[in-house]
Amino acid sequence: MTKMMQTDQIEWEIGGKRLTSRMFIGSALYPSPAVMEDAIRASQVQVVTVSLRRQGVNKEAGEGFWKIIRELGVEVLPNTAGCHSAKEAITIAQMAREVFSTNWIKLEVIGDQYNLQPDPYETVEAAKVLVKEGFEVFPYTTDDLVVAKKLVDAGCNILMPWG
Repeated sequence: MTKMMQTDQIEWEIGGKRLTSRMFIGSALYPSPAVMEDAIRASQVQVVTVSLRRQGVNKEAGEGFWKIIRELGVEVLPNTAGCHSAKEAITIAQMAREVFSTNWIKLEVIGDQYNLQPDPYETVEAAKVLVKEGFEVFPYTTDDLVVAKKLVDAGCNILMPWG
């Protein structure tokens, strides 16, 4: 259990981990590391998404970021933010598995750069490959029922809505 878990909430399991919070929060686009830390603490989440492209784990400049994440005791959900094809997302996911020592991946394959709408075709294609490679895939997807069914059929146990 993480430092931030509340004992008065109902536990649930996803990807082999027991959680009480059903909300996940991102680590990008905060005006400062302090604001990010405050937001994570205030939200009481247990899972924080981190982009391998945005935060290198061995960079000296990123050490402050990783210190905050470690001290918060949250689960890290690496994501494939910034990818525009299934091939690119699969490569980033494989790298993230090595860097973060987890089979969890938030699959983001962007179809439209302006509004960051996911590309449903490339997302489904990447999900099929990643599930076969043993990933627990958390696809970032639209509310399209057909796409949702295809992702579930591919082996995804959770869907993350585009908002």
